[in-house]
Amino acid sequence: MEKIVNLKDETMRKVKELIQGKVAVLFGRPLVGKTVFALKLAREFLNPILLKIDTNYDSSWAKEFVGEKLEIREIRNARQLLKTLDNIPEREDVLVIIDSITSLADEFLLEGETFFSPRRNVELTNFYNIVLRKLAKLKDYRITSLIVAHEKIMDFVTREVGPRMNIVALRHADIVLHLVEEEGKRKVKIWKKREMITYDKAKFYLEI
Repeated sequence: MEKIVNLKDETMRKVKELIQGKVAVLFGRPLVGKTVFALKLAREFLNPILLKIDTNYDSSWAKEFVGEKLEIREIRNARQLLKTLDNIPEREDVLVIIDSITSLADEFLLEGETFFSPRRNVELTNFYNIVLRKLAKLKDYRITSLIVAHEKIMDFVTREVGPRMNIVALRHADIVLHLVEEEGKRKVKIWKKREMITYDKAKFYLEI
């Protein structure tokens, strides 16, 4: 029997309990509300840090949405992201949000290229690996990480979707969340680690 929880106001507290001290990946289609989800979650932490890569919204809006406690660092390239992850402060109740890691993918294409060659794909996968390994090390300090990613079709027969990241890189993630919209509600599906199969024993519905 599927467990369905209508969480509303307590949604983010439940999600916080689920991912605290872990590395989580949140993915979904464009405009489904991934950034809003991440910023709502940031309200539940004492020391949220937004590593803002996405240029589709203003930092001032994010600060107003979460409050003055939100620390925002503008990330312009892959090297800057890696350097920033080496200098995350050890504070109480920290949430690090990377929004979104897949926005840096085009950096691994040479000028004039429109698709990833095997070599470029390996370079991108290595980058994702390094990012997730650095975040995994932060767990030693009880730091929580949320990586926002776009989705891609993984199986053209079943039309199953997954994060626009290499499955090998995802082995460093503790939990993967899929944000979807069904019947006017936002639903978070939880994937099993490594197996990357939809985990239906717990489904969270939230309106954002």
